[in-house]
Amino acid sequence: MFRSYHFKLRYSLQLEKQLDLEKQDSALKVKLEQEEQARLKAEQQLLETQQLQLKKEAMANALQLEHKNQMLLQIKEKLNDGDPVNMQKLWKEEMVLDNDFEDAKMQIKKVHPDFFGLINHKAGKKLSALDLKLCAYIYLKMDTRQIAQMMHIEAKSVRMSKYRIKQKLGLDKEEDLNLYLQEMGSV
Repeated sequence: MFRSYHFKLRYSLQLEKQLDLEKQDSALKVKLEQEEQARLKAEQQLLETQQLQLKKEAMANALQLEHKNQMLLQIKEKLNDGDPVNMQKLWKEEMVLDNDFEDAKMQIKKVHPDFFGLINHKAGKKLSALDLKLCAYIYLKMDTRQIAQMMHIEAKSVRMSKYRIKQKLGLDKEEDLNLYLQEMGSV
């Protein structure tokens, strides 16, 4: 009886150890699966982030190209009108403007990386590159006069563009575009 009891006790202890090992093994497998899922999710998020970054860079480049095209058209108009064109002055102004816009773009990306995508989504992709550029300047809390100087246009044109952007975003006349963009940036 003693041997039988001792045998059963040893057998139950071995069975308990085996069950513990199986539990640990299954717990490790579950943990590995969770870590693998987390790694895959992180990789997916990284890919999405990279894709968004590429879209933002493409949008920023489109804004810059739009501005360059406008500048070339202005030079062409001045040449056609017979106005004297000081190319050195235009070149310096353009370099300053490029640096300012690049700084603005970087500030927006640091503070709110999804800003351009959100605005475009809210407007149903109706916003032009110039509209997005104007939104960027508004988001940076620039007033109409400053924006007009930066974009080399009249203040009246900036106000009209703001009005068109409000329409594209579906805002009422009473709603403030500046406030709307600031709130969108804080989301």
